[in-house]
Amino acid sequence: MRDGDRLMTVDHVRNDGASAHVTWRSGAGRSWTQAYAADAAITLRYRRRSED
Repeated sequence: MRDGDRLMTVDHVRNDGASAHVTWRSGAGRSWTQAYAADAAITLRYRRRSED
């Protein structure tokens, strides 16, 4: 998915019942985890990886 000009990828998702913990990875290789309410609507766009 893109946030503005930044490419971000969902690297990992963990759900503990009350919240979902999403680990994001940027195009620059940085990663961070953000917690969301378990019923939060998160809109993602799928982008097919280019085949080498």
